[in-house]
Amino acid sequence: MGKISEAIAKSFQQDGGELTSQMEAERILVKDGKVEGVLTQDGRIFQSPIVISNINPNRLAGMLPMEFQKSILKKTRRFEYSLSCFILHIATDLDVERMGLPYFTYLRFLSDLEEEDRLFRKGEIPNHPTMIVSIPTRLDRSLAPPGQHLMKVLVNVPYLHREMWGKGDPEKYRRIKEEFSQKIIRQLEARLFPDLKKHLLFYEAATPLTLERYTGNEMGAMYGLASTPQQMGNLRPSHRTPLPGLFQVGHYTRPSHGLIGASLSGLFAARAILRKLHRA
Repeated sequence: MGKISEAIAKSFQQDGGELTSQMEAERILVKDGKVEGVLTQDGRIFQSPIVISNINPNRLAGMLPMEFQKSILKKTRRFEYSLSCFILHIATDLDVERMGLPYFTYLRFLSDLEEEDRLFRKGEIPNHPTMIVSIPTRLDRSLAPPGQHLMKVLVNVPYLHREMWGKGDPEKYRRIKEEFSQKIIRQLEARLFPDLKKHLLFYEAATPLTLERYTGNEMGAMYGLASTPQQMGNLRPSHRTPLPGLFQVGHYTRPSHGLIGASLSGLFAARAILRKLHRA
């Protein structure tokens, strides 16, 4: 997945674009009812008649002058966020190649999808949650020393589980995080990796609160908007916003979530911007 981002960045730079990282935008500057640039937290100003946002729409609205916030929020209040996820990163010296394990394994325990959805909506998680297990070292051995492997286990979970994973109480948060990590390890050991505990070299987990903090996705929404029939294609927010010069891309816009959906949203937004520039 990282190679795709690297390829896009390389193409952008080859065409004259400049990339700046670790510089958080604080405000979108507006003059005479139109976008005129971005102010960063360290006080730098980047002037431009066009600003493209891929962040959560509520955060985007908060970066605008008060008189423009309502028009953005009015179009987003009715939308439902996707589920979040719990991600467990593991380093092990298990011989997964000898075990014949593939790069990708989908472990589903609960066959009743409607029941799973009902549990999620109540903030609960099935006793045996669905797990998506990937072993990146099965594709690229350079990612770990000889005889060792990396694993990533993704579990869809609700943000509201156990009072938002103990949000606001660091000790409670760490306890819930560790308890769920151990639960996942036990189930991996029972269904896929015998003796995994004896071969653990390292593990670290990311909760919905981790996703919310580091990605800016409200409620840790891993897919942005939920991909329900009421929120697909043209039923999702447009790439254009009510504020001239401000555009949106990513998994909160059309056509859908995921790598393909987000990539297409960028293409659609670029076309809309080019049409605007051509008319100008």
